[in-house]
Amino acid sequence: MNANFVTAESLSGTDSSELTQRLRRESHMLAIVAHELRAPLTVIELASHLSGSPHITAVQRIKGQQRIKRQVKFMSMIINDLLDMSHVQSGMLTIRPELVRLEKLADAAIDTVSPFIDAKQQICAINRNDKCATLFADPLRVTQVMVNLLMNATKFTPAGGHIELTLRGGSHYSGFIVKDSGEGIAPEDLGKLFKMYAQLKPENGASRSGLGLGLALSRAMVELHGGSIRVTSAGPGLGTQFIVKIPNRGPRSPPVIRDPWAL
Repeated sequence: MNANFVTAESLSGTDSSELTQRLRRESHMLAIVAHELRAPLTVIELASHLSGSPHITAVQRIKGQQRIKRQVKFMSMIINDLLDMSHVQSGMLTIRPELVRLEKLADAAIDTVSPFIDAKQQICAINRNDKCATLFADPLRVTQVMVNLLMNATKFTPAGGHIELTLRGGSHYSGFIVKDSGEGIAPEDLGKLFKMYAQLKPENGASRSGLGLGLALSRAMVELHGGSIRVTSAGPGLGTQFIVKIPNRGPRSPPVIRDPWAL
């Protein structure tokens, strides 16, 4: 998010229609941020109030603490996404690559997302087909991409649904696939997913929560590694699949003639 909001000094020489559109975008964005932060704050406030009740049971207290922890983590993700998007827009987002094990990053991502998966009683399977797969990448950023895609999956998959994380490796590329049994995406909407603040309307016309930053950030982070991210879906109600590929030796590797793992 850019912090360069419109001021009185910036009005001079600015086209009125362009200024109006910019003001509307920023107002809409701020409204979304306020809404997204207000919801977890409400949950935290209620859980905190209940935890102080003399009539609360030990089980209820533990559940309340888990709820608070989950919502605080969710708020941290929102704030981090806003900061990272600001860095993307200013060209300041950087990566610090090192040799990392893909399996280790997957474990860290699942640990972050598991409270949200458990809350919806979803089933998450990890296919560790390449336990020794390693790549030259920024562990923090790759884990962040995994978390974003897994959070997207749990958000758009109904309670009791299935989520699958598959690790893949090869001589030139390593990567992963996040697949879910959720809402799916219409073919005409696939190209809109990686745009900033993109929020597709569900089939039932209900309002959609979220800032619409996670997928745009994920693409930016993957491309900084010289990799690629793409999405496939058979259509509404048929689930979604995100495929991420990152060169094992970083973006300055020699060009690869043939893709070592076809997806």
